[in-house]
Amino acid sequence: MCGQASRRSVRAVVEGLYTKEKYRQELIEKTEILERLKRDAKHGTVTFLYSAKDIEHNNAVALKEFLG
Repeated sequence: MCGQASRRSVRAVVEGLYTKEKYRQELIEKTEILERLKRDAKHGTVTFLYSAKDIEHNNAVALKEFLG
């Protein structure tokens, strides 16, 4: 049982990294939108909404990291 849980955990991490990298590639193509977000963030708060259950691994977190 413990081995199965470990394999699932590793798989989840690998899938998460793949998804994050895929999302980064999509963001690179959206330069106009990203520039607007960066500009808006300089003038006030920008709130990212998400519907993922995982608060640490979702597109809002990835977007925040990407915008740095």
